[in-house]
Amino acid sequence: MRRRVRACTIRPEHLSARTLALAQPNLHGGAAGSKRQLFGSELLLLFIPPLLLSHLLTLGLGICIGKRLAAASASPL
Repeated sequence: MRRRVRACTIRPEHLSARTLALAQPNLHGGAAGSKRQLFGSELLLLFIPPLLLSHLLTLGLGICIGKRLAAASASPL
């Protein structure tokens, strides 16, 4: 009976779209001899754009703060 309950909970109708996309088996190459990829292309497409955006925003903020500090230290008191 436990098997039946578990089989029902992992059916595709019960999974979200993101979980289903990440849980798809890799069909490239053989199932027995292929290495498992550490980062799939879907996972990279999910994480790289926000990471790049946060780095660019941080760089821009650092440049603005640096310019203000340089201007403040150059002005006479």
